[in-house]
Amino acid sequence: MAVVATYLNQTTISSDWWLCFIHTHHSSWQQLVIHNSAADAQQKVDREATKVDLILQDKSNVFMVAEAKNNYADLLADGKIKKAMKDAGRVIDKWCKDPHIKFDAFIYNAESDLQSEYEKVKKDINSGKFCNIAFEKNFVIIIVYKNEMNKTAFKLVYSSTFDAPLKKKLDLEFKQ
Repeated sequence: MAVVATYLNQTTISSDWWLCFIHTHHSSWQQLVIHNSAADAQQKVDREATKVDLILQDKSNVFMVAEAKNNYADLLADGKIKKAMKDAGRVIDKWCKDPHIKFDAFIYNAESDLQSEYEKVKKDINSGKFCNIAFEKNFVIIIVYKNEMNKTAFKLVYSSTFDAPLKKKLDLEFKQ
C-alpha cells in the first residue's frame, strides 16, 4: 500500500510528478524513463538488476528515488538499499541532461500510533541509523497511515540537512 499511495499522491492526487520507474514484482523487464527538455531518455531495467521501488521526477527536475517496505524494521535491515539508491542516482545523472536534484525516500506502512512512529524515526535519524541505507544527504522517511476518517495520509520525517525549499514543496504536496 505504501509505495502505491505515494505514487498516486505525487502523480495524480496532490501533485503532477512524472513516473519514471515503478518496480513490479515478477516482471521480466521494466522501463526507466527520464524526462529531458530536449528528448526523453529510456532504459530497460532487467529482472536481475538491483533496483529501487519508485523513481518520480517533477517538472523542475527534482527526482525522488524511493524504497518501500511493509514495515519499518525491514527498511533498516535491508543491506542492499544503499547500493540500489546509488545505482539509481548514477542512472539519473547519466541520462538527465538538464540540471537536477535527487533525494532518497524511504516509505513504509505505520505499525503503531503515529506519534510513536514519528518519535522512533526521528530518534533513528538523529542517531545515524539511516547512514547505512541513505545515499543522498537529502532524505525523507514517509510514514503511510490511515487517518481518523480512514483515509490514507502521510507523515514525513526529514534528514537534518534536507533542502529547505524542497521540504516546503513536499510538505504542501503531502499535506503536512
